[in-house]
Amino acid sequence: MMTPYTHVQPIAELPGSLGFTVWGVGTRDEMATVLAPGYFGANARLMNDGDIVIVNRRAPRNASAGGAEKLVLAVHKGREGTITLRQVLHMPALPQEAAASAASGEKPKGSGNAGRGAARS
Repeated sequence: MMTPYTHVQPIAELPGSLGFTVWGVGTRDEMATVLAPGYFGANARLMNDGDIVIVNRRAPRNASAGGAEKLVLAVHKGREGTITLRQVLHMPALPQEAAASAASGEKPKGSGNAGRGAARS
């Protein structure tokens, strides 16, 4: 179940018979909680087969973790109306030092050529 710190809303919609909705979710809940059955509750009734859910998770305020963790999910809605979320992409939060370096444009220590092909898929 979602905490009061979780917000779910549609952020983009492609109308038509082949259209879909992109949902935005902002939360402080752990990703394992987000992926648990029944997490989206009443919001799941509004989701359709083929929709995309982008989850932006920030650590609780008192945690020393870095920036936001991202998760992209694909929605599958069965004939009986049950929702299944399939994980498409997971981007872990950067440690606080790396997040600060990235924001300032500095190259992370020890990165060398290690990150050069990271964006390729």
